[in-house]
Amino acid sequence: MLQRNETAKVIFGFFLVLCFHLLAVILIVSIALISENFSSKYPLYIIYFGVLALSLLQLIYVIPLCLWLINQGQISVMKGVVIAAIITFLVNGGCFLLINGGNIMR
Repeated sequence: MLQRNETAKVIFGFFLVLCFHLLAVILIVSIALISENFSSKYPLYIIYFGVLALSLLQLIYVIPLCLWLINQGQISVMKGVVIAAIITFLVNGGCFLLINGGNIMR
């Protein structure tokens, strides 16, 4: 019974970070739409680099969230947060290399 409760908390932490990622992407797109009033080419750059830099941008909200969860004693939720952050970093890094791999080597 205790194992099932911990697993549910880890899954909750995982989906908590996914919700934060969704909010970050919405913020990136909103900034791109606001900048559209100033120039026609900047919104595409903002979306492109914003989504590619999501693995680094997540440090802004994942580290404070982990520290807060440690202070609250929610270690199981923090495990899910860290797992989601690592998966995001690896997938986003792989996609970055897939898209820009040829450009980096030149």
